[in-house]
Order: sequence, then structure tokens, then C-alpha cells
Amino acid sequence: MGNLPTILHLSEMVSLSPSEAMEAGLLVGMLVAGLSFTFVLLRNTFSYLVLWYLYLSFVQVGGDFLYFQWDTLLLEAGFLAVLLAPVRILRRPSTKWLPQDNVTLFLFRWLGFRLMFASGVVKLLIQDQTWWTLTALHYHFNSQCIPTPLAWYAHQLPGFVKQFSVAATFVILIFLSLFMLSPSKHLRYVAFGGQTLLMVLIALTGNYNFFNFLCVVICSSALVDSSFSRTDIELAKFHPNVTRYLPWVMLLGITMFFSEVIAAMLRLRSDFKKEKIFKRIWYGFQCTLICIMATAVFSVSLVPLTFIDRFTWDHIPQQLKDAHEATEKYHIAHSYGLFASMTGVGGRPEIVLEGANKINGTWKEYNFLYKPGAPYRRPPIVEPHQPRLDWQMWFASLTNSFREMPWFLSMTHKLLKQSKPVMKLIDKSPFEKPPKYIRATLYTYNFTNWDDLRNDWWTRKAKKEFMPPTSVDNGDLLQYLKENNLIVEKTVKRPQNSMASRFLQAARQFSDHFSGVQFVYGITCTVLAPVLVPKVISKKAHV
Repeated sequence: MGNLPTILHLSEMVSLSPSEAMEAGLLVGMLVAGLSFTFVLLRNTFSYLVLWYLYLSFVQVGGDFLYFQWDTLLLEAGFLAVLLAPVRILRRPSTKWLPQDNVTLFLFRWLGFRLMFASGVVKLLIQDQTWWTLTALHYHFNSQCIPTPLAWYAHQLPGFVKQFSVAATFVILIFLSLFMLSPSKHLRYVAFGGQTLLMVLIALTGNYNFFNFLCVVICSSALVDSSFSRTDIELAKFHPNVTRYLPWVMLLGITMFFSEVIAAMLRLRSDFKKEKIFKRIWYGFQCTLICIMATAVFSVSLVPLTFIDRFTWDHIPQQLKDAHEATEKYHIAHSYGLFASMTGVGGRPEIVLEGANKINGTWKEYNFLYKPGAPYRRPPIVEPHQPRLDWQMWFASLTNSFREMPWFLSMTHKLLKQSKPVMKLIDKSPFEKPPKYIRATLYTYNFTNWDDLRNDWWTRKAKKEFMPPTSVDNGDLLQYLKENNLIVEKTVKRPQNSMASRFLQAARQFSDHFSGVQFVYGITCTVLAPVLVPKVISKKAHV
């Protein structure tokens, strides 16, 4: 963990292992989030600061499994929530609109703009022909990480419908995103409407966990003609246009942000001139502090926006670059570029793990809980849950070698030992006892057509060997795991009978009765019920 900002440094102080400390932090986060949702008194800066720092602690040690763009997006949005939330503790927050609120709300709009605008522009900058020819959706529904059942039907749509959808996506991502910076609420409504439509369609056809719910995003333009067959703007001419217009876009954002800051200061003077002197000083201090912090966050966020254009980045003041580098570990401002390149052209790559007791024996397939496996398995619906191992297996299929992924070999080693925590992430083991060998084969998967849907959802064809047969006592495997600190020969003994350890063990055993999806839905319903049920009953009583 080194010098990374994480609460897990305190695990030794409370006699907990790092994994137990993560579980404890998870329970605390769930409790704070649930109470904040239920009780208005707890919706304050300090509650959101706790939630932000807990998630930051997990991201810092989660490695590949907690470094998706939506994880950093959640952290960035969480930090902005800290600035936006009222400061009061255990006192009902005032409904009065404070002058600085528009400033922090603009930071949210700015975040949404950066996310959508960069995601649209980067698709064209990377010069992926599937985006330029509007054929990306010919492959997307089939090749995305964990498609939903509706993705199969979307994949069967006529080509011109999918090309039109790509064009509409560019309109929403690039052009409409500019409306997020507009002072006109009507234009912002248009941007929000486009973003909502896009996110709903993405959620219906793909399992992108909480990403679709988190995105407060915007709209962009497709740089293509109405014939949907070619582009009027050549690839070679697109990058100079980004270089030409990005500074003006940034200038628009800077102008709108500081107009909100100035307006906040003017409202501060007019709205509280009749208040008592101490209250005026307190509100003035709050407004000034928030505006200073918001200005710092906004200034730092300009740096990652310029990552899409080298020329603009070169002209950013070095002081801003240094500030961004210094705050990077806190994930306050991040660069974005979702789905820049379309994978799965010609079929989605998929890794299939198989085990056997003899090299030349019968190989039996391991099916994961959610990712495509046996062709007859229907695509699941799991959002807002994110099965992170299944996601990592999708990324693994895009790599050149299994040796690039220490976690993959660690998983293989634990499957060979039938480690209980890892076996819980597998649908069902095909072996009663640990197999002697495990191998991995790279397959190409494609959705079936209408004629074959009665039998299978997928067709697949073996492409090549991804990992040769490996045994639990393989010397190269053990040496590799030791070099990457994935096998610890000596562990520090900690008291296992402490009250905290016993409580965490009981909570773990209770949660083991539920799948990840069931657990997320259960927690969500538990939090929503105390808030929504009384309102429904009250409404019926009045009727």
C-alpha cells in the first residue's frame, strides 16, 4: 500500500488483516450511505467525505479490479458531492439556496461535459474505422463485456438502424454536450434528455453496473453525412479541428465557471445583508472557501481534458500540470474516453478455462457466473452489480499473453487448489476434487441468428491455445506468483477471536447465501423501503 491514501493503513491498529479491514470499511460505507439516504440530518459534507475516502481506499489497493473509468468517475463525482453538501452536523439542512451552490453544481455539469465530449472525440481521434463508417454497433452488442438478453435482439436489427444509432450517439456525445455549459436551462434540458436516452439504451443492452446511473452526461455530434455510408470529414482533417476548437471550448467552460463564481459573490452580498453579523460572516466564509476549492478543482480538471489533443496540452501552464500530478492519487480530476476503440470485429474473443486429471484425459469446462461460456447460456441481467472477475476475463481475452496478468495465474493456481473464495466466483465446479491440470483456450464467440435461437444464444469456435496445461506444483507458475507477491510464505499472526473478526466472519457467512446481484438488490430495497413505503401509505390514506 506504500504511501497511498487509504484507510487500510489502520488495519494493524485494530488487529485486522487488510481483507478484513476492507470488509469492515465496506460495512461502514453501506451503513453511512443507507443512513444518509434515509435521514436528512446525515446528508452533509462529513457523511459524503467518509464515503469518498472509503471508496478511495478501496480503489488504491484494488489494482486492475477497481480501476475502471467509472470507479474514477465515482470518486470525482463523490468529491464534488463533498463540496456541494451542507456542512451542518445533526441539524436539519436549510432549504435555502446558498450562493456557492451554483458554483459546485457547475462543476458537476463540467464533469458531465468532459466525460461525454472526450468520449465522443476520442472515438474519432483514434481512427477506428468502425466509428468513422458508422458500423461500430455491428459489433458492439456482440462483443461488449456482459451483454443483456436484449443485446441479442439489438444485434439482429437492420444495418441502417445501427448506423443511424451510431450517428445519433455522436450527436449526443459531442454537440449536445456543449449545451451542458449553457446558461439557458432549456438547452441544458435538451442535453440531459439526450444523455438520458443514450444511457437508458446502453443499460438495456449491456450490463455496465452503476455507470449508467452515475452519468449525468451530455451530448455530442456525429461528424458524418446523412447517407450513413461515408464521412465528409477526412481522418487527416479531424485532428486539426480538435486542435483549433478545443481551446475555445475550454474558454467557454472557463467563462461560464467564473461567471458562476462572480454571481455567487454578488448573491452573497444581497441575500444575507439583513442577517446578523455572525451569520453573515459564517455564510461568507463558507461561500469563499467553497469557491476557492471549486476554482482549484476546476483548474486542475482542465489538464486531463487536454489529453485528447497534444497541442493544447503543451500550452497548459506547467503549474497546472504539476497540480494535477500532485492530486492524481486522489482521483479528483480524471481523463475519460469510453469505448474509444471497438473490439470484437470478426467475433468477440473469449477465454474458456478447462480442467482435467490427465493431460490426454477428458477436459471439463469451467463456467463463470455471468460472462459468456456454454453457448446455450442466456446473457444475464446483473446491473447495477459489477462482477469484476467476469469483467477482467473479458479484458484478459484482449491481451497478448497470460503472462501479462499476474491475477490470471493466481486465479488459475487457486482453482487448482479449489480455494473457497475463488470457487464462489465460479458458477459450478465440474470437479468434486481439485483437478491436476487447467488450461485456457481462446475462442471466438458470435450471437446466433433467429433460426438458431431456440437452441443456443451463441456460436463459438476455438481460435488458439491461450495458456498451456498447468499443474498446481508447476515450478514456473510458483516462481512467477512469488515474484509478484501473490504467494506469501509467512503471514503475520493476528488474533482471530476478536469481536471485530467474529462479527465480520458472521457477516461474511450471511452474505455467502446470496449472489452478488441478489445482495445488491437486497441492500437497495432495504434502504429504499423505509423511505418509500411511508410515502405510499400516506398517499393512499389521503385518497
